[in-house]
Amino acid sequence: MAPRPAAHRTGTAIRYSISGSDVAGLYGRLLDVAAARSADVDVAARRYLSPDYTEHIGREELLRRVSGGDAMVLDVRPALKFGAGHIPGATSIPLAQLVERLDALPADQEIVAYCRGAYCTFSHDAVRLLNSRGRRAVRLADGVVEWQAAGEPLTATAQLTGGRN
Repeated sequence: MAPRPAAHRTGTAIRYSISGSDVAGLYGRLLDVAAARSADVDVAARRYLSPDYTEHIGREELLRRVSGGDAMVLDVRPALKFGAGHIPGATSIPLAQLVERLDALPADQEIVAYCRGAYCTFSHDAVRLLNSRGRRAVRLADGVVEWQAAGEPLTATAQLTGGRN
């Protein structure tokens, strides 16, 4: 039996949400099809994310660096999203709080930031900010959606560590 979608009522409106690796895979495939059908998708993303297209690494490289103790993982999505599911071992500091919580991050370790997906700007903005403040930072080439679609595990937390959205 498939899991029931979550429902949230606001007045007379009901908002449904679905999640899972199959949904993440569908979303990832939709992005692939959109990019294949329109060359402008990648061009528009690069223009939007420029002028400083940030350095990025893939999932395998992230896992290698973290297991070697060379990097820490930073989730810059809103705290509620982090609580719903994040890369195991990630630290939550929402982008809106990054400046005020900069001292919570190690100064002597590379930081790998991630957010929702490949076209999410939060991780780009976080890497730019961290690098401008003297921290070594790169971003995960994709995000939590692609991570889940690739069959990698996610951790959900009942207690949120990132503060407000």
